[in-house]
Amino acid sequence: MSKRTLEYMVAKFATVYTTYKIYPIRRMLVKDFNYASMWVFEEIKTRRAYLKYLKGKLRTIKKSVGEGAVVNADLVYDTHTNVPYLLLTQDEKDALLVFVAEKGKLKRADLCSVDYYSYSYQRKEESMN
Repeated sequence: MSKRTLEYMVAKFATVYTTYKIYPIRRMLVKDFNYASMWVFEEIKTRRAYLKYLKGKLRTIKKSVGEGAVVNADLVYDTHTNVPYLLLTQDEKDALLVFVAEKGKLKRADLCSVDYYSYSYQRKEESMN
């Protein structure tokens, strides 16, 4: 069993959006990593292609923050299953990054509208205490 939990990997992914650096996640992605977005026409089908895409995206985000935009990346949890997601907020527009992991690595990520998921900022067990 790998030491990398999905929660750990999603939290590491959040640091990418605050540091604008991809190195924290490079080794967490399988070679045939897939990325799909409701707002991108074609699915990205390799780790290499995704990291190249993400580098460009981070440059754009960093520039927009320099121009006054507000960008946040928060770990949230599915209210029914406690599966961790990454909530991305840019200028009050939200999107969820939903991951699939296998054997301690991220296999896939889907960026989608928050309208399709029910989530909270705490795990179910934490909210009961």
